[in-house]
Amino acid sequence: MVLENFAHTLQEVLERNPTLNLAVITTEVGDMFRVVKELVTNVVVKYVKHMVPAWKIAGATELNAGLRVGRGQEVDDVPLSHDDVAFLQYTGGTTGVAKGAVLTHGNLVANVQQMTAWMARDLVDGKEVFVCPLPLYHVYALTSCLVFMKMGAHTVLVTNPRDMKAYIHDLKKYPFTIIIGVNTLYRALLDAPEFAAVDTRALKLTSAGGMAVQRVVAERWKQRTGVTIIEGYGLTETSPVVMAQPARHRGMDRNDRPADSLHAGCHPRRRRPRARGRRGRRDLRARPAGHAALLEPSGRNEQGLHPRRLAAHRRHGVRG
Repeated sequence: MVLENFAHTLQEVLERNPTLNLAVITTEVGDMFRVVKELVTNVVVKYVKHMVPAWKIAGATELNAGLRVGRGQEVDDVPLSHDDVAFLQYTGGTTGVAKGAVLTHGNLVANVQQMTAWMARDLVDGKEVFVCPLPLYHVYALTSCLVFMKMGAHTVLVTNPRDMKAYIHDLKKYPFTIIIGVNTLYRALLDAPEFAAVDTRALKLTSAGGMAVQRVVAERWKQRTGVTIIEGYGLTETSPVVMAQPARHRGMDRNDRPADSLHAGCHPRRRRPRARGRRGRRDLRARPAGHAALLEPSGRNEQGLHPRRLAAHRRHGVRG
């Protein structure tokens, strides 16, 4: 299944690999809206904003057409276990060529449970409004959505946060209590004059990932909203959060701690503990050992790591 905005990329892949025999389903941005809004949205996206490059894939089926054919047919239950693959989640490519990380249902369930226990202590099931301005193909946004959907939060997905006026318009519409983002996005919000009119009195939790938050951005956000940005660190291979500041952290300094059921240590090449402040290789292991199956697929991954070692990397990048 592919969004029409990216169908031209799939077309190129299929043309370079003629032996691939895929059943392709295409969808448009407005497909799940009601009829009038669906039509208007798809026309604007395609013909006004020109966000859909020309494409042609023989035999492709439109999503809504497929749903019409499938209505009334019986659906078989598919048994799933923690070891079944949920995603081939692609890394961001910040430390090298983007790679597909195998994430199981157990991976996702474990990290959702960890982050719910870590971040959601002051949140109320069914009462929160969560703003997600990041693409769901990034594992940070994906897992965040799963965490807050599990709590029954009203999720507002901002599809194009680069359109700052439209983004701020959405923020004005909802009394949001949770927001996630990256450093550059928070800075862009703070620099936008229109953001001064956004009511942030309901805000309880602000989370940042993907890159380090600049101190000046964190201080400006705290001054503007009264809420501290909680930073986290992780890897796509760990689905993704490994370490984060406590949800009630109020200072500007980093105070990351391993997520529940993880043990973190920094070691040199010979695996002995490294002195504080010295560079080394940080190892992350399941604690207790029984959680290993939940946190990584069995067998060695593409980096050649043992199942119980979730990741081993230098402070400034993944060890390949």
